[in-house]
Amino acid sequence: MAVLTKQQLLDQTNAKIRANGQRLITGVVLNDVLIDLIDSVQIGGGSGLGTWSSAIQYSIGDHVVVSSQIWTAFATPTFGVFNANTEWTMISKPDTTVVDISERNSLTHRFVGMTIFVQSTVETFRLVGGTANTNWKKISETITTKTIVPITANGQINFGLTDIGEISHLEINGVRHELNTDFTWNGSVLTWSGLYNLATDDSAFLIHEI
Repeated sequence: MAVLTKQQLLDQTNAKIRANGQRLITGVVLNDVLIDLIDSVQIGGGSGLGTWSSAIQYSIGDHVVVSSQIWTAFATPTFGVFNANTEWTMISKPDTTVVDISERNSLTHRFVGMTIFVQSTVETFRLVGGTANTNWKKISETITTKTIVPITANGQINFGLTDIGEISHLEINGVRHELNTDFTWNGSVLTWSGLYNLATDDSAFLIHEI
């Protein structure tokens, strides 16, 4: 049997029930309607919501499920091809979680304003002004502050500080130095790795989150 649209299904169901006289649903009538539902109806073409199929010609206003998200057609869809963003728009608009930046950049179904959490970097991004990878903007920036590292003697390499939280990097004379590469931090003592000798007139700050 041919695929029925939602309206065709309603018309056919009403016709069968009305033909029964007082709209009483006998076993025969109910059986006929159920057969129509099972044999004649596929999701798409306005008949309901289900997984997008390349075998169905969709129309403007139809809804489908793609990649576990709900999309609606705002232009006449190309037969057999799902053209996200040019013919379909995502209306479920969920926050999404991915493992890493590579998985984020490989997403094929996206929309402006979409937010995504990247597990490997513990950061959240939003698509701003477009859907290209260059449009991913970090929205979970942490607030950082500076704590002075007092250099009391030339050549000093160990600096005792109170626990100030998660460390980002060390800044000496405006130059960034990396944790576990240029210095170490055990929560109370910063140890300079000796890339060059520090002097009392050097300006040093530990950058950390607050």
